[in-house]
Amino acid sequence: MPSDEVSDSALSQHLTTLEKAGYVTVRKAQTGRRTTTRLAATPAGTAAFTSHISILNQIAAQPPHDASPST
Repeated sequence: MPSDEVSDSALSQHLTTLEKAGYVTVRKAQTGRRTTTRLAATPAGTAAFTSHISILNQIAAQPPHDASPST
């Protein structure tokens, strides 16, 4: 499996966690012999994601920290 792919079981576990947290709704339907899964962000999920991105942007905007000791 290429490094940018996620196994079905790992993805399922993450989606279950997000659904239990109220961040996404999950709908499954049969399409022929395959199951189609549709996801939608809830208002709480959208708010959490927006907050997370805002915090990451604040961190990225900070000047670099000089790790070398002062003499």
